[in-house]
Amino acid sequence: MRIRRELAGADATALGRLLADLLLTWDARLLPHFRVEQECLLARLVRHVSSDDELITRTLGDHLSMAALVATMRDRPDPEVRRDAIHRFGEALRTHIRWEEEVLFAATQRRLDDEELLALGGEIAAQLPVLDDLFGSVERSVRRRRSPPPHEPPAAATNPSPPRLDTGERSGCHRNSEHLPDKDRGQSTCN
Repeated sequence: MRIRRELAGADATALGRLLADLLLTWDARLLPHFRVEQECLLARLVRHVSSDDELITRTLGDHLSMAALVATMRDRPDPEVRRDAIHRFGEALRTHIRWEEEVLFAATQRRLDDEELLALGGEIAAQLPVLDDLFGSVERSVRRRRSPPPHEPPAAATNPSPPRLDTGERSGCHRNSEHLPDKDRGQSTCN
């Protein structure tokens, strides 16, 4: 939302501030998020799907496309080129987040077993604590599968529902760590 809201009417000074905030967010939050996604999530998912599966290629392609837009912002001093790159970046990030939440995380949930999901959640939490909002409920979900609540007979634990990656609609990870901070309203940049 911040990119969309601020970019249209931004003069050179406002454009410079928006670009500076975006580049800081890219370096401090998005690049680490992408690295962890690739090294933790995709590395496990590729054991269950081929490396040319859309889940893998789309994630990597989205990451690379956004990196290319950031390179354009850094390399090209023309304000209109930067304005266009910032706009395209905001749209790409918004689309990528929705796809992750609606497709990638659901597919990961279906394909990984309990142990893989626990390992994934633990590794992400250790490497990038801000992502704990995204994957933090995995361990709790798996524990619930293994230990039925006192009011259920033990047999209920033998046919549990799969643990869910708790993405939450527009999860805390995406709302708080992947977007530029909105200093005025506390809203995310992209939504």
